[in-house]
Amino acid sequence: MRSVRELSSNVPPRVTHAVLRACYHGWPCRSRCGVLRHRCPLCNGEQYDNLNHIMRCSFVRQTFARYKVCPLAEYRPEVFMLCDFRYTRNQNIVMSAILVAAFYKYLNKRRHGMPQSRNFAKQFDQYVDDAIRGHSNFCYDLVIQRRSTT
Repeated sequence: MRSVRELSSNVPPRVTHAVLRACYHGWPCRSRCGVLRHRCPLCNGEQYDNLNHIMRCSFVRQTFARYKVCPLAEYRPEVFMLCDFRYTRNQNIVMSAILVAAFYKYLNKRRHGMPQSRNFAKQFDQYVDDAIRGHSNFCYDLVIQRRSTT
């Protein structure tokens, strides 16, 4: 919860909201909504649409590495949950929270029928931008600085 307190002054309320919902397992995943057979809306693999898989999904791991939160080989679910002490210092916690909020919104749209683009990175970048829209230049500059185009 220390991480959430640190966030509240640096990110928009919608970002803090998505992080809190993740911490309390409150994302509207299909498994929580009673759907028995479902696939991950990110990788479309045999894994289920639940937070336990989402924080381990290859798309999530690659995105955290692309935004320079942590190296791909060192990503763990704790990074997603903002509780890995190695990656919750300084600007990493803000960037991680922004990514969690973007995944929250993106996954909700996917669950309601939005098709996944062939260029996931570009499509997801729009959700990152939406997560910080209207907030401080600090967030905007951080996202631009961290966003990798590769």
